[in-house]
Amino acid sequence: MKKVSKVVQAVLLIFMMLISALNISRSKCESQTFVFSDDFSTDSGMWEFLGSAYRDSTNQCLVLTEPIDWTSGVVFFKMTFAATFTANFSFKAGGGSGADGFAVFFYKQKYSSFSYGSTLAFNDKYPNGTYKIIPGYGIEFDNWGNIELPNLTEHADPSANHIALIKDHTGNHLIYVNDSRTEDNMWHNVSLTVEYSSIRVLVDEDLVFLWNGTIDRTFDSFGFCAGTGAANNWHIIDNFSIEIPTCSLTITTTTGGTTTPSAGSYTYTTNSTVQVTAIPDVDYIFDHWELDTINAGSANPYTVLMDNNHTLKAVFTYSPPPPLSASVNPLSASILVGQSVTFTSTVSGGYTPYTYQWFLNGNPFSGATSNNWTFTPTTSGIFYVHLKVTDDKGNTAQSDATRIVVSTVPVGGYSIPLQPSIKTDTIIPYTLLVTVLTATFITVKRKIKRAQKHSKNELE
Repeated sequence: MKKVSKVVQAVLLIFMMLISALNISRSKCESQTFVFSDDFSTDSGMWEFLGSAYRDSTNQCLVLTEPIDWTSGVVFFKMTFAATFTANFSFKAGGGSGADGFAVFFYKQKYSSFSYGSTLAFNDKYPNGTYKIIPGYGIEFDNWGNIELPNLTEHADPSANHIALIKDHTGNHLIYVNDSRTEDNMWHNVSLTVEYSSIRVLVDEDLVFLWNGTIDRTFDSFGFCAGTGAANNWHIIDNFSIEIPTCSLTITTTTGGTTTPSAGSYTYTTNSTVQVTAIPDVDYIFDHWELDTINAGSANPYTVLMDNNHTLKAVFTYSPPPPLSASVNPLSASILVGQSVTFTSTVSGGYTPYTYQWFLNGNPFSGATSNNWTFTPTTSGIFYVHLKVTDDKGNTAQSDATRIVVSTVPVGGYSIPLQPSIKTDTIIPYTLLVTVLTATFITVKRKIKRAQKHSKNELE
């Protein structure tokens, strides 16, 4: 049986190596690698500790939980990545009453709220006891078998001691292997290799499992977590190292602008994204990006997927503003002494902000330094007004002159009627009466003349 087991392991290892070779060919960045190691003898500054987790400076190791009931601890690696990787570490679990376990997580959503017991601090629980999903993967080293409860099937474990690939919560086992080393209180060495579509776990150089499938790389957190419940154990990590393939990004610009990050060469983990912003100089505009010499559009900022070594160029175009110009309104006016005329200005081109100075008959008028000006003459005459504008670079523009004719008030002032007005309804009857009396008088006079003439004829 032992020979058969060794043969199976050898076949699986050869199969895994072939898959890895195929996966590596999918990226041209694999020859570049970021390597980090930590024996916890000093504080590397690369870990974020939550809950019961801490660095034990005396024993020079990372402690996730002590053998205390109902505790949980999480440590986040401060470098996030969605690349393939190989992580190696040592662990020791045990020395307590026997629960619950720990996990190394990857491609995990960052979280700060987590529970203890069966969740191993890999996720949280709702008040009713059901799991609160936190997306991501983990290699679970479980040493307590949680049984299936009514309406709480997520709590079920395949066995008391097992190593498993879990996703989103500790009840979701994609693959598992029974293994008593999860809590024998001895040191064991783990090697975890995650490729594009495979996950391999070795403990003490023995293959535990090789899983193949589609891997969701939406999130990018990596770290360790552990929890205890009504029983407990030490959960300790030491001698950590990780290798992550990287890609290089070279940023360049044409004349006329800069970028953030500035022009230069940078290294990023494979499959990460980088945001680059173009910043044009004065008199220039950002035109477009060139990614590996190909026009990539004008979106600003631009996001580069580091699936390969890339060169990104920001292209700027010279585009100065039009010349400075100024005009005023009205162009002419005629007013009386004491009256006012308000001038407004229209300015374009040049470089803002602008400064203003109004001129009267060729001389700057004191205090007239805004874009509008009201002129109130105190004497008559002809006046000429113009505006001078200066832009932020010292360029100047002058408007055409406006001609203003100012006259004095006419001699004698304004005529005012001395008699009060007569109402129309009084004049009409009066006029009729005069007309009637005049007609009567004329008629009577004519009759008298006729009578006198008649009497004279009779006497003759």
